[in-house]
Amino acid sequence: MAEKQVLDLVMSVNKHAEETAMQHLMLRNFIIVMCRNMTDEQKTQVRWQMRQIHQITDAEYRAGDVSMLDKVRRDVEIMLDLIN
Repeated sequence: MAEKQVLDLVMSVNKHAEETAMQHLMLRNFIIVMCRNMTDEQKTQVRWQMRQIHQITDAEYRAGDVSMLDKVRRDVEIMLDLIN
């Protein structure tokens, strides 16, 4: 019985991760499309705000998964480049 519960839990977590990833992708694309109609000043403001949202302290960086944090930073910068 425990095996079935573990399997159900794993499947539930996987489904949630897939849904979250899809939502993230849709939100990213929505932001990019919305920014196409903005002025350069508005785009600059959006980029600044996105960078502020994704900033972390040095202590958080040292305590966290550095490779994951770097990947997230790169992904955000790619998205911000697509805003142009």
